[in-house]
Amino acid sequence: MKLNTTVTFTFALLFLMIGAGLASAFSGFSIGRDALKGITQPDSRPQKTRAKSANSKEGKDGIVLMREADIIKSMKERLASTAKGGGRSSKANDKKDAAKTKEAKPSVPMAQLPLSDSIDGVTLEVLSSRRDGEARLLDITISNKSPKAVQFRYTFLTITDNQGRIIAAETIGLPSEIPTNSETFSGSVKLPNNSLEGAETVTLQLSDYPEQKLQFRLADIPIQ
Repeated sequence: MKLNTTVTFTFALLFLMIGAGLASAFSGFSIGRDALKGITQPDSRPQKTRAKSANSKEGKDGIVLMREADIIKSMKERLASTAKGGGRSSKANDKKDAAKTKEAKPSVPMAQLPLSDSIDGVTLEVLSSRRDGEARLLDITISNKSPKAVQFRYTFLTITDNQGRIIAAETIGLPSEIPTNSETFSGSVKLPNNSLEGAETVTLQLSDYPEQKLQFRLADIPIQ
């Protein structure tokens, strides 16, 4: 009796698949076992406590059980201790922060008015600082004892406060040219109060025009 070729081929393929599956399973088992070598399950069994406190009792399997009242009392004591320690620490930190603030913010030096700066016979002087409505006025005089006239362009006037901010300034009554050996000219510089918020002093800088050889600088002018 001749075997059917298709049946023979089917059985052969089936045996090969079974063999390949068994080989894969064995290989996977071997790899997994090698990977888990040295790894053991933690011992989760409760250990017996030999010593028993006066406020505890031994339960089943030798496990020591504390009374609920003792647990609550212990937690209250810990919370009270933590609160006291935290309060002291907070007060100490507040004192340290206050000391650091004082050290970080030194008092701004303020010059005494009037202040003046003289270069080559030309003198620029700030007489006073006063409040005028929504602005502050710096009263200024300029005199020229040099042998030649001096010109100024007040667009070159720069006012900065002690925080480094540039303040918009407006000049009132100051001439653009100061003749030689002339009288003293008076005027003022107007600074808006909203630009001076938080400032204690200002610095005034002005140069002549067009040579810019005369560089006047009056620092730490009080505005409080």
